[in-house]
Amino acid sequence: MDAAAWVLLGGALGALLTGAVVLLAGIAGRRPGPGSRGGPASRPGWADDDLPAFLASPPGATPSVEPAADAAWVPLGPLVPAPPAEEPRPRPERTAARVLTATTAVAAVLGVGSAVAAVVPAGAGSPGSTSAAGSGADAGGPDDRTALPEVPADPAPGDPGAGDLAARSVPVGPDGVLVRMSFGGIVLEERAVGVTVAYPSLGLTATEVPGAALAHVRLPLFNCLGDTAPADPVAAGCRRAPTEYAELTAPALAVGRDGAGDLRVEGRFPTYRRPNGSPPQWTGRSYPFRITVTASGAGGGSGADGGPVPATGTLHLGTARAGSAGPPGADVLVPGG
Repeated sequence: MDAAAWVLLGGALGALLTGAVVLLAGIAGRRPGPGSRGGPASRPGWADDDLPAFLASPPGATPSVEPAADAAWVPLGPLVPAPPAEEPRPRPERTAARVLTATTAVAAVLGVGSAVAAVVPAGAGSPGSTSAAGSGADAGGPDDRTALPEVPADPAPGDPGAGDLAARSVPVGPDGVLVRMSFGGIVLEERAVGVTVAYPSLGLTATEVPGAALAHVRLPLFNCLGDTAPADPVAAGCRRAPTEYAELTAPALAVGRDGAGDLRVEGRFPTYRRPNGSPPQWTGRSYPFRITVTASGAGGGSGADGGPVPATGTLHLGTARAGSAGPPGADVLVPGG
């Protein structure tokens, strides 16, 4: 609400309150008389007793003339208890003074509010204000789609933040890129008996290269006998383990191009799990992945039409590596434009 609206509102409320004061003062001036509360005064007793009429005119007797008011004989009347003491009523002038004092205080508060509204610009100091003066675009603030929280470097189980970026992405700008790719098996950990292997998949959105980017990695895990990752873990008799997930943003995530123009994605990815019925939990493990993506479509992946381009890639983990192994049409690179 702008300053003019506040001033008009304050004036209207002041006028209404002034009218209320005049009305209340007029009502308070009319002090009702005794017995006028809610109609005729009613006193407890035997109001319907016919004893006085019986004594004045017994059955069979000639009705007598009611004596004058100044006669010495007074007819016998009903027993009527003494009227209860009336509660003290506030004096009219004191009531009017209290009403005037309260009204003056309210009017003063409204006047101060109107003055503040006239001085303070509209939208100033209000969280979430979308006015032009406070908008992020005009004030040079970051775009909320690219201002992503940083992922902890080495989160421990129980730390907050696991899965906060699972449903986020960044807009693909004219100089950005989108990548979807799946890889073959790679050994994550060697055990006393067998190995733990993963079959990673990558989802990447980048506003520009280099620039703001967000990478999603999914790691289906298997425990296998042997020392290598089989092409088909189910056929090889491997035992399924809980899937792990990871997200990473800049500056921990580096996205750029090498001398041959291939896309390079590199970073240390902390992983978390999604237990059934429980919030995501960090595993305490992280993997330094390095991924290269090469556009293999016609025209070298120039993306002139802005459509997806078939791509191939390689994921490196130390000395181990795994090549792209998605079904036809699944491993793609979409350049911005």
